[in-house]
Amino acid sequence: MIHRVTVLAVILACGVVFPAGTGFSATVKPLEIFSEKILALEVEHLATEHVLASSRLRKTVDRLNREMNIMSRERARDSLTILDKVAEALAETARSSAKLSGYLTANSVRLKSSGHGRFLPLADMDKESEIPYQQALERVVVTARLLVRHCYDNFEPISNGDKEAGKRYDELFGAYQKDTESFNNMSMARSRYLTDLGADYPSLWELLPR
Repeated sequence: MIHRVTVLAVILACGVVFPAGTGFSATVKPLEIFSEKILALEVEHLATEHVLASSRLRKTVDRLNREMNIMSRERARDSLTILDKVAEALAETARSSAKLSGYLTANSVRLKSSGHGRFLPLADMDKESEIPYQQALERVVVTARLLVRHCYDNFEPISNGDKEAGKRYDELFGAYQKDTESFNNMSMARSRYLTDLGADYPSLWELLPR
């Protein structure tokens, strides 16, 4: 049995075509079919990774919305920790989105020729929705960190009505509100884009981030 398996492996590796009646297909190219299947599976794997990364990011953003607090130095310190978690999740999501888009772009010809062209609309997702969304969220994180850090470092002066500390607080809080509004708008635009993409390509629905 060991010898027969070894011989078959050699036959497959060489791509030998046998005449009809020998028990082997005259036209099937096993390695090509296997390679095409691996190509499709890799796209599904990368897309699933991005879906999971996006889900983790959404959870950290939800936590930030619930728990960000500057009413005390302790709560401000905790808020900085949450912001660090959001930044980590954001970086992971950016990597997963870029990997998926890069893989699809690099293998677009092979995917199309092997009958897996249905995946190709995912290649534009990074540029059209993910990058703008990520950049908008990054601005929120940067501004929020400046605001929270200022409150942490100057809690007593702000509480006691110090004009300079209070002025800086007002500036940072205004910037934070502006960036948050921009992010919310971008988040809605992303949701519309992904909904339309799923409607246009129903077979890709499970591979889209939420």
